[in-house]
Amino acid sequence: MSQQVANLIVDLAETQHGVVSYAQLLDLGLSADAVAERARAGWLHRIHKGVYAVGRRELTLRGRWMAATLAVGHGTLLSHRDAGALRNLCSPGSGPIHVTVPGDGGRLHRKGITVHRSATLAPRPPEAIDAIPVTGVGRTLIDIASVSSRRVVERAFDEAEQQRILDLKDLQHELAISARRRGTGATRAILAEHLVGSTLTRNKLEEAFLACCARAGVPMPEEVNADIVLSDGGPPVQGDFTWWTRRLVIETDGFASHSTRRGMTRDRQKARRLRRAGWRVEGFTWDEVMLQPRAVEAELPSFFF
Repeated sequence: MSQQVANLIVDLAETQHGVVSYAQLLDLGLSADAVAERARAGWLHRIHKGVYAVGRRELTLRGRWMAATLAVGHGTLLSHRDAGALRNLCSPGSGPIHVTVPGDGGRLHRKGITVHRSATLAPRPPEAIDAIPVTGVGRTLIDIASVSSRRVVERAFDEAEQQRILDLKDLQHELAISARRRGTGATRAILAEHLVGSTLTRNKLEEAFLACCARAGVPMPEEVNADIVLSDGGPPVQGDFTWWTRRLVIETDGFASHSTRRGMTRDRQKARRLRRAGWRVEGFTWDEVMLQPRAVEAELPSFFF
């Protein structure tokens, strides 16, 4: 192998998060024997059948995503929660990497990869993020809904809205062409019932409290971290969890933001202003939400029923 060919392979691998396909190696001038020789020498490391890491075996998550799309072949798109994670809509799944390919044939099998076939994969130029081919936003949201809890999907919608990448027209199109596909029912329910953008949370404490609400069977907050304008002429106050129709605010007091003297003073002033304006203010501490969630769930219904 000439130095020129080696340089071309290294350059390609750098654009693909450290991996190249067997077909690409042949296109760049290596023979089948040369590929096998470089693999034995430890310059190429087999990741999947027909996919190699160049120089070293260790890959980043994006390298693993790229390797999965190369392993399955032309037209393969990263999908489901992996596509959501690439778009910063949700965390990746903990199991195999999910990809989707066009067509309606039999199931493909690749170790460490879950391959979905789709006859409705939109016939459009493939989108790529950081060189990784990925499903469009609308399809990604539906796919996330097919493998995730309602809360994960709501968060994904909210993140898409915050990033200004949520195209409702495109989403409705995906729903129309995928009417019977898993995930469409949950997606339609969220569009009908969830105010997109209303439940972005700042930390795990807030996520844990929302889970308590769901398990307790109480109404979910109508808005999270909402600015509430009061009639006293002062600046707006922010409620951690707000039920506008019930004029109820529930605060979750994390130690880091509420432990200083200034923080405690600010919180008490906020609560007094809200109460004078006719709001009910309740609260739980970090310890209660994170360490005693069952007690929180037992008390929550008293605020509503």
